[in-house]
Amino acid sequence: MAATLKIWQEVEITYLRHPAKMIGFTTKWVKEGGMAAARYWHQNIMARHFQVGAVSRYKYQQRSFYTEKKKREEYGHQKPIVMKGEAQRDLESNMIPTGTSKHIRGRMKGPWYLGYRRPFKGRGKKYSGSTRLSPNLKAEIVAMNQKDADEMAAVARRYIYMKYATLRPRPEKHRIA
Repeated sequence: MAATLKIWQEVEITYLRHPAKMIGFTTKWVKEGGMAAARYWHQNIMARHFQVGAVSRYKYQQRSFYTEKKKREEYGHQKPIVMKGEAQRDLESNMIPTGTSKHIRGRMKGPWYLGYRRPFKGRGKKYSGSTRLSPNLKAEIVAMNQKDADEMAAVARRYIYMKYATLRPRPEKHRIA
């Protein structure tokens, strides 16, 4: 299962050198900054999706009474997305950031049921309200709110600024004819 994580926000940079001379540096730094933000999401933000308050924070689909009762009685918790805990263990153990400077993906492997959705059973509009689709767990795991997006943009921005600060400003030489 591969989940796409979009983390791009606009980053404004004031250049010490002419931008045309820094093209090779900046695209590489933006890509590395995006990778750093993806790793930050995996280490810090993804864990919030398995907390009890995540249902309201990320607006997850409401679970059935049976599911909530089974979690409470058999497993002793009320965590969203998780039943026994294998999904959380699998997803927290691995993440490979890949991509370009414009689009970063975090690839994770998880149990088969994260990508599965029970098919719709109703017939026509008359029955459409009576049967609910199973929750889209893949979308719920990568759901983000504005606070998360701001944190990730700050991580990427900090990385790019740090890389930019390592350059020595060199004065431009101009010829007078």
